[in-house]
Amino acid sequence: MISIVSPNHPVYGFESYNLLSDRGLQKAIASGEIRITPAPTRNQIQPASLDVRIGQVKLYDDEVRVRVAEKMNSLSFFELLDYEPTDEFAKVISNQKDAPIVIPPKAYAEIYFNEQINFDPKDYSVRLDLRSSRGRLGLSLDSMLVKESEEGKYVSLINNNPNPIVLYGQSKFGQLFFYPYDIEKSDGYIVTDPEEAALIASNICVGDFEMYGPYVLLTVGDKVMKFKKNIGPIDTVKKRAKEEMYDTYGTLDGVILSPRESVICQLYPQLKLPSEIGLQILHYVPAVHSGFGGVGPDPNMLLIDNHSVNAGWVDPGYEGFVTAHPIRRKFRDRLYKGKPIALGLIYKYDQGVEVPYGSEVLGSHYQGSKGSVSRS
Repeated sequence: MISIVSPNHPVYGFESYNLLSDRGLQKAIASGEIRITPAPTRNQIQPASLDVRIGQVKLYDDEVRVRVAEKMNSLSFFELLDYEPTDEFAKVISNQKDAPIVIPPKAYAEIYFNEQINFDPKDYSVRLDLRSSRGRLGLSLDSMLVKESEEGKYVSLINNNPNPIVLYGQSKFGQLFFYPYDIEKSDGYIVTDPEEAALIASNICVGDFEMYGPYVLLTVGDKVMKFKKNIGPIDTVKKRAKEEMYDTYGTLDGVILSPRESVICQLYPQLKLPSEIGLQILHYVPAVHSGFGGVGPDPNMLLIDNHSVNAGWVDPGYEGFVTAHPIRRKFRDRLYKGKPIALGLIYKYDQGVEVPYGSEVLGSHYQGSKGSVSRS
């Protein structure tokens, strides 16, 4: 089923619609346009992005919040993050390979890149998404935009998991995407035309699907998984049984999502991406309530309940179900099968990526996923 409507925002929040694939990224590195130190290994270069590793970390946990509140005469730590001086309160964890980094529940962290990445900002813009294995743990970015200080490039995240998460120094944590401003340097583009997007979607979506302008409309699938509480630190290098970590709920009767609760939500439709197509599942959507039409200034406006789906990137070559990790900031929500929850933005590459998802060199774990945490 295909339904094309015209949203207020044809494409949301991108400075450039041009893209680099693994081919273009390697070419830009070889030419010196993008300079990375230390030089990335081959398995850091993903089909459409660069894996970046954890460097220095600045951690703001409950103890820090209390100290900030006392000094600033405020109870809201998050409101103070935009004010100086917050750095003086940070717990600084230096860049050290394999050193454990414990992110407590609800803690805020600034993660600096292990790699020094330099380019002319007139040539490229960049955005970062968490690797899927990190998003599934309940970590969420406060923005996909990369920040920069004198100490280097970094992103900020929050641990929404009810349990501590143990990361390790210089382990992979994010995917960095490059958007050239010059179309001559581009390997592809973000699809903004609704008819072109619908045609592509008809070839990558398995079963029924709907469109919202140029976006694939993604809905709640059959199941939602919630992290169990008080199970101790979740170590990212140790395997634990799924039954030990999560409770699984069917969605026919709806599943309550409480504010700042971390969940894993299977999405429909199932996807089968060729090597020249990628899909960005947008974190934020330009809407606030669920349903179609009749509300607000534009009767065609799509309105979705969640403030953030904390989802990410689906690589060219991927086959299977994907997940989102919806987060409510203030009010409860109910997740039920078929509920619109996310928008998928299609990326079209001029030729297939050099190494699609599932290739042995990438160590891909989720090919053929059923939309849970299980690895293939």
